[in-house]
Amino acid sequence: MLQKTPAPYAPPDRLTLAASLRQDFVQEFLAGRWCAARVLFLQAQEYYLRQDDFCSVAQTYVLAYKLHAYLGVKFPHLLDKAMNFAQQGLDCTTDILDTEGQPLAGEQDKAMNALLDAHAWPTIFTQLNHKRDPLFASVYARKAARKALQTTPQWSIKFLELAHNIDSRQGWVLFLIQDWKLQRTIESNPQRQTWIDQRIATLYDLIEPCEQPFSGPDNI
Repeated sequence: MLQKTPAPYAPPDRLTLAASLRQDFVQEFLAGRWCAARVLFLQAQEYYLRQDDFCSVAQTYVLAYKLHAYLGVKFPHLLDKAMNFAQQGLDCTTDILDTEGQPLAGEQDKAMNALLDAHAWPTIFTQLNHKRDPLFASVYARKAARKALQTTPQWSIKFLELAHNIDSRQGWVLFLIQDWKLQRTIESNPQRQTWIDQRIATLYDLIEPCEQPFSGPDNI
């Protein structure tokens, strides 16, 4: 049997890694390894551009914006970059950003926010507990914990436990810090509050800062 001759000029294997690199960027960012995260972000951007996929580059900038926003930090220059790449992508501007240049909410986000507004705690907990996307589940578990704290503290504790279980399993140090800050507001025992403060400080020590942080407007 004759063997097939490999096609000439096969596409470089590395170009297929863009989506994987973007996921690795999320992992390293939330783990607090910011130099590694910056490298992965820039590699993903380069590989998408080499495939002429400007829309995916725009989505990557939106993702970077959201990750910072989850931590309470807003970097509008990331959305400016996203808009610029989306415009160069020609057909994806309205699929990524709204008319005010803000990230469009996906159908999952809209549905979950509606449940949050309805205080449908059992439904939210069941859905998040079975969600395959740990980032989505962690973010909304913390949102539910904060919102439930106002009316039903017992549900707030359950949601916080769910978020913590996800974040500790993933090694997401930045989210763990958020979890324990929220736990600190719930805790009434002064001694335990002191221990939680020490725990948060220890987690902060795990963050590896970068001399050239990718979050600056001139660096990403």
